[in-house]
Amino acid sequence: MATGTGESASMATDAVGARGTIVGVDVSLPMLRGALAKPGARPIRLAAMDGQALALRHEIFDTVISQLGLMFFPSRVAGVREARRVLRPVGRFAAPV
Repeated sequence: MATGTGESASMATDAVGARGTIVGVDVSLPMLRGALAKPGARPIRLAAMDGQALALRHEIFDTVISQLGLMFFPSRVAGVREARRVLRPVGRFAAPV
């Protein structure tokens, strides 16, 4: 969530391994363009969407990370609710602010 230029998504590639999937979402198209311009070890899916209303199914992720992004949400509560909604029941949410 709020992947910005993709730094945290890039750092997560080792953790998910070759069979994992990383999805980076951000409301800012210029930030996503910056993420697309970076060379990566493997593809990261990027999508333009609001972290407070994710256009994603329920319970599809093992981990949700919002590296220094949640603090910029107009409603942090809505962002946390969305993170919880898309996490599997034993998923983890990390949002350092």
